[in-house]
Amino acid sequence: MNSIKKTLLASAAFLVMAAPAFAFVPAPAPLGDSAYITQVGDKNIADVDQKAGDVKNVARINQGTARDHATEEKAFVKQSGRGGNSSLVNQTGKNDVAQVDQKGSNGSATVTQSGSGRHDGRNLAIIEQGRESRNEQASIEQDGGRNFGLIDQKGSDDKATIKQKGHDNKATVRQDDSFGATALVTQTGDDNTARVDQSGHRAYAEVSQTGNNNHASVDQDASHRSGRR
Repeated sequence: MNSIKKTLLASAAFLVMAAPAFAFVPAPAPLGDSAYITQVGDKNIADVDQKAGDVKNVARINQGTARDHATEEKAFVKQSGRGGNSSLVNQTGKNDVAQVDQKGSNGSATVTQSGSGRHDGRNLAIIEQGRESRNEQASIEQDGGRNFGLIDQKGSDDKATIKQKGHDNKATVRQDDSFGATALVTQTGDDNTARVDQSGHRAYAEVSQTGNNNHASVDQDASHRSGRR
């Protein structure tokens, strides 16, 4: 009997000592596509549609924070193609809409929408990266009300940025059959309009508008050209 008791005690001691080794094993990283959604506020909508490619896609939508609640924000992210795409949407305003559609590979898309003033909200940001696109980077920042920003990329290694602060501004950037193109659009004020169309190799365009009711357009269809307005 004493022998049996000693055996049981020894077995119990072994289990107690071994238990912590299993308790601290980290969870395995996700093997497929990943989606993360955080909502703080009221009546927000977030939708992520992912179709796995050769490399996983990652999408993150943040609507509201502990300090700035979001109200009736809408974010839609769609990722397909060969994969490796990443998308980030941050919304801390009201009634804004963000749409991201990534069909290529290794693309990056970021949308930031904010504004808490009486006339703020209802901004619209759209980022589209085509089926044959590779390593495209797009970013839209909107602070104010009723601003519209569109980035449409169908090339490789392009970069496009739209920054809008104010109301009723409109900016579009299209990079089609392009390689290494760069477009920067900054609008500060109200009712400004900017358009940039690029194709070819390593085009560069920069548009900066401060004030109201300004209009600018850039068309580039050749290699190693730059435009500034």
